[in-house]
Parts: sequence; C-alpha cells; structure tokens
Amino acid sequence: MSTQSVVVVVHMETQVLTGSVSLPSEKRLSDLLNSNLKEQSDTSSMFLELTDVMISNANGSKERAKTIYINKNSIHMLRTLKYDSARGIGAQDGPKKHPFIDKVPVGVTIRLPGYDLNGCLHCTKIQEVAHVLAQKRAFVPCTNNKIHDINKDEWLDADFIAVNKSQITSCRQEERNAFKSHISYHHN
Repeated sequence: MSTQSVVVVVHMETQVLTGSVSLPSEKRLSDLLNSNLKEQSDTSSMFLELTDVMISNANGSKERAKTIYINKNSIHMLRTLKYDSARGIGAQDGPKKHPFIDKVPVGVTIRLPGYDLNGCLHCTKIQEVAHVLAQKRAFVPCTNNKIHDINKDEWLDADFIAVNKSQITSCRQEERNAFKSHISYHHN
C-alpha cells in the first residue's frame, strides 16, 4: 500500500508539535485519527506516530525529536499546513467512489482549552451539528478555520483541522445562510 507524508501541527495542553504522519493513500487524515483496534492489530490505534518533530513547549523552549508517539486522547486538535493534503473523496473531481455522501459546510464556533475556532463542520442536508457531534468517532473534521490561540493572543488560518470531541468545551452552530458569506475556499 502506498503512503504519503503529511506535515501536521498537533495542539496539546502544554505542547505544540510539528511533524509528519504517514498516511495510507486510500485514507483521509480523519480516518487515521479515528482508527480503532478492530481496524489495526497493533497499538497504533491508540497512538499517532509523528516523525521529524519540532516541539514547542508552553514555557517557550523548543526541541527536536526524530519520532514521537502521541496518545490520541491527549490531542486537542490537529491541523494540516498544506492545502488539500488531507482531503477526502468529496474533494476529488469527477465521479465519486461508493460510499460517497454529499455534505454541506455548516459554520461553527468551537471552544477548546486555550483555543477558539471558527470554521465549518460538514453535515448531510438533513443533519445539524448535533448529529455530527453525536457520531461515535473521536475526531471531527473542520474546514476553513480561523483559530484564536488565547494564551498568545494570535490568530491562525487552517484549511483543515481534526478536532478531538472530548476536548470541546462548547460548540455553537451558526445560521446556515449567515455563515455562507464567511466561507472562502482557496488554494495555496
């Protein structure tokens, strides 16, 4: 099975880690994060392997590591740095492979410890955000994000974020029509 290396930024309670994950070509990043023991025979379902890692600690110190295994439960959110590097089947041109489900972006404001983010969850035409949050998967994909790092008072842009639902302190669904004017799809 072929793989691609995807550069990601992993936000945790006291560290921000930047490094690469190895993503099988037929999987989305959210699939890798949501994998479980039924899909994999080793402990990789509980840990995410990150290579060529730059570690930024809360105290301002930085260090490097060749490989780190991160407990997925400790991840607040994970974002990609390169546009389109973790997109699913819906982003591909032409006919879609089964099982493709057409979804629409729904604006949300999500609060996590130390972060506020404005972005889009993707719902079927009959779903609301509550339905997406009620699904069994641990991480939900969020696109077209503006992230406020509360501790540094900095704003970041991220095309894709996988948000750990167990870290969400609140999530507010925006009005569907009101949020459309804030959505801008762009290619870097």
